[in-house]
Amino acid sequence: MLVRFSRGGPVGGKSGSECTSTGGDDECQSITKGLEWASNIRTERDSNFQTRPNPYLNGRIDSLAAGRVLGGGSSINAMAWARGHKSDWDYFAQEAGDPAWNWDSVLKLYRELEDWQAAPDPDYPRHGRPALSET
Repeated sequence: MLVRFSRGGPVGGKSGSECTSTGGDDECQSITKGLEWASNIRTERDSNFQTRPNPYLNGRIDSLAAGRVLGGGSSINAMAWARGHKSDWDYFAQEAGDPAWNWDSVLKLYRELEDWQAAPDPDYPRHGRPALSET
């Protein structure tokens, strides 16, 4: 799976060990290291908002992460980047009657956008954005 994690604020900042709650800075390792984003959920860095029980989900209550640090939710949430599957793109092209939606066409666009940062691979060139790695 190809995944890119993003965080609020500048990349490569300090990596202290703790963040201050309620309006503190966002310079702790759990924020500056993208793969650690989940360790911020339900902590003092999260407002811990919850939904009302949802009768359509058997009464389940969901969490709504909202950051209590500089950068708010952008500092404690993450973004995952995935290309999608070849068969899905080919299906979209067929349904749309437009070959610009097929895998080969879309793959060219992905290659322009991505910056592969793992072992060299002809399917993942090293230019553009977002930065990708194997996780």
